Amino acid sequence: MSFIDRIYFSKISDVKIKFDVETLARFLIFGVFVSMTRAFALTNLFEFILLLLFIFNPTLRKLGLNAIRDPRVFWVFVFWAWVGLSGIWSIAPSEEIFLDWWSWRKLLLVPMCFALFQTDSDKRVLIQVGLSILGLWLFISWFVYFDIINVGRSAIGIIENHATQGVMFAFGAVGSTLLGLHTSPSKLRVILFLLAISFILNLLIVTTGRSGYLALFAMASTAIFFYLRSRSWLVLGLLSILIATIIFSFDKPRGRIFLGFEEIVAEITNQEAPSSSLGMRVNLWNHTTAVIEENWVLGTGAGAFKYFYADQVVGLESWRSIVADDPHQQYMHIWAEYGLVGLIFFLTAIGAWIRYLVISVDLDVFVILGLSVLIATMVNSLFNGHFSAFVEGRLVWISIAAFLNGKLRQIRVKP
Repeated sequence: MSFIDRIYFSKISDVKIKFDVETLARFLIFGVFVSMTRAFALTNLFEFILLLLFIFNPTLRKLGLNAIRDPRVFWVFVFWAWVGLSGIWSIAPSEEIFLDWWSWRKLLLVPMCFALFQTDSDKRVLIQVGLSILGLWLFISWFVYFDIINVGRSAIGIIENHATQGVMFAFGAVGSTLLGLHTSPSKLRVILFLLAISFILNLLIVTTGRSGYLALFAMASTAIFFYLRSRSWLVLGLLSILIATIIFSFDKPRGRIFLGFEEIVAEITNQEAPSSSLGMRVNLWNHTTAVIEENWVLGTGAGAFKYFYADQVVGLESWRSIVADDPHQQYMHIWAEYGLVGLIFFLTAIGAWIRYLVISVDLDVFVILGLSVLIATMVNSLFNGHFSAFVEGRLVWISIAAFLNGKLRQIRVKP
């Protein structure tokens, strides 16, 4: 057995602690989860070390290859391979083609997490690590909000920006609740529920990101629906109305959501409307649609979207003439850059995880959390590129791979 395959630490108080390479890899995943909230360079370092371990260590290499054989992981890599292949017909410089493909390197975490988090205890620790770092940022956000401390950042942007922070705090709220329901000690359960309430209140009182409101709505609705073991659309509808009512009962979310609708209407009805968050998106989507129409089968190729988008805004004035490399809509971006073929591969990859609903084992709290994150990301990606984003992308790919990796079973059809 090689040195890297099993590492033994010396005795501590006459107790020998065994630390194998799988545990080391899990610690690196924990490092990714913690560092991705603020220290991006550390995230890249941890992922680089993970990649080396999975390449050169026989045990991890075998686990990773076995994971890729699962259809849920396989289709993720088919999509990533297509992104690379699309560089063949891209007009972008070689460096930009590579960077576009490499920006999806977060997909490498899928087989890693799929292989490393097979037990409930490991999944629980992953959630605990995530809640620990998010809890730290949560309390810093509250302290900044009440002017108790000054960290050089606003209370709504402790984690990158208000949109990212909102999504991460929504995960914290749902994760704390589900973990609390799966915890025996009553004191710890109370702490987790209080933490969940604090995450929710921060989202509704402090945070201004509409992505956070939408993430909270989608995650909470999904989690409660599946936790109740209900398959009734009526129940889901009532739950959604209840959660939406709670969100709209707070001034800040209500004002931000209504402002978004006003921005959309203004951009549609007035071609001289000033730049706004949602108005900008409407403008991006209109021009991206034209790019798709011209390149609908194979797309523009990796890294070339901005060059074709530039052709669409020639002659325009003011902010509408700005060349964009991201239409702030994940599905349109994939279709425009990687074509209908790439979009089909991507949706097939996502669908493989959704299919888990039908042929999975019992829906425990870990599965419910993974589904909640996936569905919320799918909804939010109608207005942003969360699957490909640095933080949100890692959150969703780590979550689904670690929490939705149970063994598949065949569907039995009654005669």
